[in-house]
Amino acid sequence: MSLTRHFIRTLSTQNVRVISREVQQALSNRQPVVALESTVITHGMPHPSNVHMAVDLEAIVRNNGAIPATIGVLDGCIHVGLEKSEIERLADPNLKHFKVSRRDLSFVLSQGYSGGTTVSATMLCAHKAGIPVFVTGGIGGVHRDGEDTMDVSADLSELGRTPVAVVCAGVKSILDIGRTLEVLETNGVTVATLGDSDDFPAFFTQTSGHKSPHHVTSIQDCAALINASVNAGIDSGIVIAVPIPEHAAIDGEEIDQAIQLALKEARAENISGKDVTPYVLKRVNESTKGRSLQANISLIKNNATVGSQIAVSLAKLRDSGCAGKRRSCEQGKKQSINKPTSCPGGPVVVGGAIIDFMAKITSSNIMLEGTNPGRIMTSFGGVARNIAECMARLEVDPLFISAVGPDLHGLKLKENFKQVGMSNKGLLEYTDCSTATYCLVLDHLGETYCAIGDMDIFSKIEPHDVLQFADHIRNAPLLCIDGNLRVDTIKFICELCKEHSIPIWFEPTCVEKAVKPWLASVLNFISYTSPNLVELRSMYQTITGNAIPSSPAMGSTLHDKLEECFRYCPVILESVPTILVSLGRDGMLVSQREGNKIVFKHYPAAPEHLLPVKVASASGAGDSFAGAVVAGLVHGHSLDYSVRAGLKASYLSLLSGHTISHLVSPTELFSADQWMLNKPTVF
Repeated sequence: MSLTRHFIRTLSTQNVRVISREVQQALSNRQPVVALESTVITHGMPHPSNVHMAVDLEAIVRNNGAIPATIGVLDGCIHVGLEKSEIERLADPNLKHFKVSRRDLSFVLSQGYSGGTTVSATMLCAHKAGIPVFVTGGIGGVHRDGEDTMDVSADLSELGRTPVAVVCAGVKSILDIGRTLEVLETNGVTVATLGDSDDFPAFFTQTSGHKSPHHVTSIQDCAALINASVNAGIDSGIVIAVPIPEHAAIDGEEIDQAIQLALKEARAENISGKDVTPYVLKRVNESTKGRSLQANISLIKNNATVGSQIAVSLAKLRDSGCAGKRRSCEQGKKQSINKPTSCPGGPVVVGGAIIDFMAKITSSNIMLEGTNPGRIMTSFGGVARNIAECMARLEVDPLFISAVGPDLHGLKLKENFKQVGMSNKGLLEYTDCSTATYCLVLDHLGETYCAIGDMDIFSKIEPHDVLQFADHIRNAPLLCIDGNLRVDTIKFICELCKEHSIPIWFEPTCVEKAVKPWLASVLNFISYTSPNLVELRSMYQTITGNAIPSSPAMGSTLHDKLEECFRYCPVILESVPTILVSLGRDGMLVSQREGNKIVFKHYPAAPEHLLPVKVASASGAGDSFAGAVVAGLVHGHSLDYSVRAGLKASYLSLLSGHTISHLVSPTELFSADQWMLNKPTVF
């Protein structure tokens, strides 16, 4: 696969859908994205006007500050984001292309065919990809004489069940607009005209003789309308009707006469169903000597301008909303410090809460048969719990979702949550399981020797258990999950986050669990992951199917570790935009794709004068790092700054013997000290 084209493969291992690298990165970074349909390319305009129009639309979206995502089907695969060569292929009149509605998707995909997606199919695909704004020319509706033929566009039912905002020039003039508005009302679809008038537009003309149920006067009002619908969890779409520019509009009587003639000809030739609209549009264009085509191009370009501006305003509104909610939470925490709360707007952490038993062998000679001298300590652990505690100490107020049993260990965990300022609201209690426990055995150097875990309770956390926290997740600036969860639960959480453009941090926890997002077909939904080198190898092997031959010298030096990362990370970067690889005593390697180039940054474990680190315990170092980096990102710091803060949190954990050092605080980690001068080596 060349560096100029990278796809995210989703839904299943059969590659049913691919999302272009540009679109995926924009969604992961919460940038505005605008979906565009492709039926207008395959069936709506003659060649080469269709190519010019599609390319121009993408340019308009970019010029207004958003990322275009033209959606189409190529060789049985849904593409969200097309290259120009793919647009030209769909536009080629010598190739057979299907007109793909929702009902046709399964067939076209299964047969490996290509086609242009209609409004209904584009809405569905945009929603699945997490794109809330979609621009088209006009929506379908109830056909004239629809009371007899029952010919009603699938667009209307899709609008009733898919929460995407459709920016259009109203309903196509060839349809029965009054009855279309009635069906939209029945389906619970919000319809609003944007502009000075509440007249509902009729595609080629600014007015249809019907009024819109609602009226908005600004781009900001449109964004607020969409945002309110998302926050309320309303599962139907929105129609934002934008009148055609006055200079491009065609006289209503002239266009109606042309439509009536075309419909009469269509009936005479027994043309019906989905073939009616393209036929009538073609005949109307001929009757108006090309003026209707120019009006069509003008209105859809205007819609693209308006739609991209709405997407930009919506992205700003969402970001400011998260920031405002975080400030509100922090203020509430200061006023009521003994009453910890988790309010919508804070980050969410989902995964393991565990009672840890740590046994440190003090002799360098470990006996496999017999009793080893050492010390045994009990602490509160679990990768997700540790991360959540670190975030709580850094005042980002996470909602932590996990499971406990009705036992002493569960009570102890709840008490600990109160002590560190975390809410118990997200704790699920299962009466038929015991609270998770984990026994870690360390050698005399403090490195992991072996471990035993009783984690059965986490298999009890099902998607419907997480659903009760959906409002928190929808409003979170970031969600963190660990590998302790079931594959289907990971899939559900990731799809919910993708639907609402919530960045996801995945913490692998161990070799076997590192590949769960891949098994769940949601690896491309992950924005950040922080494996160690062994977990990175496991992810690489699972994705590529290539076994990695082991040797005693593997990863023994920093050079060896970096060489492995340089080999494995590019494969995973095809799906995950940012990988932070723990190199143990050798620090951290951050890899990101910037355009067609991969950038690696190696950070030493600590400033040189603090090396080597005298390790009390390494068990919480990685979790401390992850919690501090996530907290830094939520606080609005750059990734580079957050990584340095994370390394300091990890260092404090190594020295303290606690999974999360009690010294961790915003003042300690986010201050301008020598750690912020701990600059990386860039490759």
